[in-house]
Amino acid sequence: MKEESMDTTTKVGRLYVEVDQSVCQGHALCHRALPEVFLSDDETGLSYTTNEPVPPELEDEVKAAASNCPERAIRLRS
Repeated sequence: MKEESMDTTTKVGRLYVEVDQSVCQGHALCHRALPEVFLSDDETGLSYTTNEPVPPELEDEVKAAASNCPERAIRLRS
């Protein structure tokens, strides 16, 4: 019996990050640590993200930024 070809590609879960604008106080610790992920609004000083998945090589740093946020405004989801 001929073996069927199987797709062995595993779909890797992607990490997304968001900043709760109603909680963020503009300390900008996340923006200073990872400006390529966390942007800063010039008018309000609040941090925000682009809704793009976090590059895998930055996931640990994003998790650290979330842990270090004094207001706990950073949310991670996959």
